[in-house]
Amino acid sequence: MKRTKIVCTLGPATSKPKVIKEMIRAGMDVARINLSHGAHEEHKERIKLVRRVAREMKKEIGVLADLQGPKIRIGELPEPMDLREGMRLCLRWAGVKTPPPAGIPVITVDYPHLATDLEKGKMVYLRDGLLHLRVERVTAENVFCRVTKGGELFSRQGVALPGVSLSLPAVTEKDLVDLDFLMKEGVDFIALSFVRRAEHIDEVRRIIAGLKEENPEICTGGPCLIAKIENEEGFKKRGEILAAADGIMVARGDLGVEVPPEEVPLLQESLIELANRLGKPVITATEMLESMVRNPRPTRAEVTDIAHAIISGTDAVMLSAETAVGRYPVQAVEMMARVARRIESALNYAEHLQRRQKNRGKKQLGVAEAISHATCQIALDLGAQAIVTATQSGGTARLVSMYRPRAPILAATPNLEVARTLSLSWGVTAMLVPQTTTTEETLDVSVRAAVERRFVKKGDLVVITGG
Repeated sequence: MKRTKIVCTLGPATSKPKVIKEMIRAGMDVARINLSHGAHEEHKERIKLVRRVAREMKKEIGVLADLQGPKIRIGELPEPMDLREGMRLCLRWAGVKTPPPAGIPVITVDYPHLATDLEKGKMVYLRDGLLHLRVERVTAENVFCRVTKGGELFSRQGVALPGVSLSLPAVTEKDLVDLDFLMKEGVDFIALSFVRRAEHIDEVRRIIAGLKEENPEICTGGPCLIAKIENEEGFKKRGEILAAADGIMVARGDLGVEVPPEEVPLLQESLIELANRLGKPVITATEMLESMVRNPRPTRAEVTDIAHAIISGTDAVMLSAETAVGRYPVQAVEMMARVARRIESALNYAEHLQRRQKNRGKKQLGVAEAISHATCQIALDLGAQAIVTATQSGGTARLVSMYRPRAPILAATPNLEVARTLSLSWGVTAMLVPQTTTTEETLDVSVRAAVERRFVKKGDLVVITGG
């Protein structure tokens, strides 16, 4: 049984029931929609499709939606602009009313605080980091730069300002509209883009609480909030962000624009370690099997990348273009699942448990965490075939997952929303069971569900816990 979860981005390549069914069979645990692309009606149909196919297959598949977030972009260009090394140009906010400076190319940017936040010597990256500008002079309305790495620039391409504390809002007007849509659709996870501080998470929670008050009959549950760490400021405040969020995504694409590429593996390692320590899910994302967008087989480097993330302790690995627009979406999921199962078979689970205990030092455990730790130790010592957790909120299963036991974690819950949110937690397989009133009844339905689904059989040794 695969422990590492697989998140698959949906798109034109994955809009048919047959493909969704094959992807679930291959190992998809969470379906992702990206609100940066497509209309609400398209996303609504994809969510309905995933829910219907998952219900038919009796699988608890989560749905994760990415908000676009406050990304800075340049304005419209009359035609593509060729930026040559050494060339001087001027950046300015698109809303400035005064005439632009003469005798120098001008590029507008949709960020009103551009001239306030930048200073001489800072770098500006355009087109996902392919083009580099160095700031030479800043006036009240204009930022004068010199091109240090050139290339062709097109309309509405992204702008990155590494090392700059930005005055961007937590959510945009588009995000507010998208949040309303997502709450009505009942998605399980919402990923927040370009999170820079914990207050951004808190603000989204307040917005969601307001939407639930306005629509109590529609917005029943509360989605888990996943903070995407994709800039230097967010990484520096990773501790407070992860404390406020329900999980994180290591978004290596935009993160790799703001920091040198050789730093990205170290940042990834640090973020995974922190999430593991706090017992919160972490998704490793971006270009994990990028070559499979066009080719039926991955490169060895891509396979090693997936393996490294799993060995480091990631809860989930993510496919983006590979499943959204790629030629081989099902094969990409199959490959990712094959790598996960092989690497998991070679992990030293006893060493991981000892390391967690050692890293804790003299810190006193809470009751629930102590029971979860003991559960994993007992399962390891006895060679149990499974750990069965009876859970109302999913908290017990997540605590057990934190210790990365060798035995699969079978989480029995009467709550469908909880079952779906556990789709992102390492090693956890959710089982939907009837509501019970006594401890004996809870244990009975939990074990019976594990047997009926053929996760365990009569005579197998299982460890049972609950909370």
